[in-house]
Amino acid sequence: MVQRDRLHWIDFTKALGIFLIVLGHTRGLPTILHNVIYAFHVPLFLIVTGFLLTPKLPMLGPREIVRHLLPYVKLYAVFTVFSVLVKMALEPLYRPLGLFDSLGEVFVNAAYGVAGRDVALPNAPLWYFTFLTASLLVFWIALRAGRLAGTVPWFSGLLLLPAALFGLFQDGSYSPWYINYAGIGALFIWTGFLAKDYLPRLETAMDRLPETRRLLVVFGLLLAIAVSGALNGSVNINRAHFGESHVLFFANAVLGTLGVIMIGMLLPPFRILEVLSENTLVIFSVHILLAPLILIFLETEPSRLVKVMGVFAFAVGLTVVSLGLSLLIMPVLRRTVMRRAA
Repeated sequence: MVQRDRLHWIDFTKALGIFLIVLGHTRGLPTILHNVIYAFHVPLFLIVTGFLLTPKLPMLGPREIVRHLLPYVKLYAVFTVFSVLVKMALEPLYRPLGLFDSLGEVFVNAAYGVAGRDVALPNAPLWYFTFLTASLLVFWIALRAGRLAGTVPWFSGLLLLPAALFGLFQDGSYSPWYINYAGIGALFIWTGFLAKDYLPRLETAMDRLPETRRLLVVFGLLLAIAVSGALNGSVNINRAHFGESHVLFFANAVLGTLGVIMIGMLLPPFRILEVLSENTLVIFSVHILLAPLILIFLETEPSRLVKVMGVFAFAVGLTVVSLGLSLLIMPVLRRTVMRRAA
């Protein structure tokens, strides 16, 4: 495992990443800003996941990889059931949407594990768990093949490239648990896994640069992702939409992630960033469920509330509330759901 005490920029990267996800889900966000955020915020987490994976992953057998993936599956199941129970309690408010005409169908669709099958509830907010699980599985298979070929991880990347291209041309058709798009996620994970030897060197190189040059490099990266993200248009991985250009899609994902990482390298460590980093998965699960509930209890339209509070203020508030709930339930989740079997 990577030594986190030296690489505090990982905490900043994940903390900013989860805020961008919350912000991206806030209605009223300008279209250009929405497109730029969506250009890289999910790949950012996949790349960081790859960076943090153990180098021993290619040596893990099928049983070990199942134990590694099981916490994500259990988190998906727990939050799926939780979201159903909450919305059942508020069924009169949700009934106009027809969510509970067939509760059995809800769970069947949740078991299918995708957010793009016109499913109102409950897996749309949780699609990342199934996508991440499938992507990690495909990545592990590619690593095992690369190990057999004696060229880990470069050969694995060559194997993943056609799988990623296959996903890019699926045009919105969904296989269970996004398995047809898992090659895309696995390629991003592979990028982070490959970067283990390079990002620490980048941190050292950044330390040696004069402050003005460091700021210019970061500004250049941010400008590049802003321009190219706007040019590529609307991107949404869970809706199988990758923008106007597949090349720009991958370039923006890497550029955006690298820009965020380099900003983190310029900053000192902060405890709040570490706390946000440790709670990203639960914040991700909680915030989409919270947003409509807040709007229901306040009896106002999202656009009106956002106009009063401001898009960023609403996103900050939602992030803080989601973090507070995560801190309450995380100890239980760590002891049960997120604990890997020995």
